[in-house]
Amino acid sequence: MSVELYYLAGSFTFDLRCIIRDVKQLRKALEPQAELHRRRDVRELKNRVIELEALFQGLPAGVPHDLQGDLHIAVKGIVREKKVKKKPKPDLCDDQNIYDVYDV
Repeated sequence: MSVELYYLAGSFTFDLRCIIRDVKQLRKALEPQAELHRRRDVRELKNRVIELEALFQGLPAGVPHDLQGDLHIAVKGIVREKKVKKKPKPDLCDDQNIYDVYDV
């Protein structure tokens, strides 16, 4: 039993190290002074936010409650495409019909 716990603890420790490494990389990539902000690279920003969302969703306890709102706002504002409601264009005045009446 202790051998199984030893391997389980080792696996859990490795998973935590990977998560911590990924969080540090994303934090560095998304900080205000990061290169992607200087380049104004929207595509990379979207990809990093998607990575962050996937990382939080993969956590055993899910997204921490104090970060859920911030993550939701980031995904909504950066990743999701904005739906623009277009007003219907008015009908064009078809002057040709007016002249057809007078053609004799």
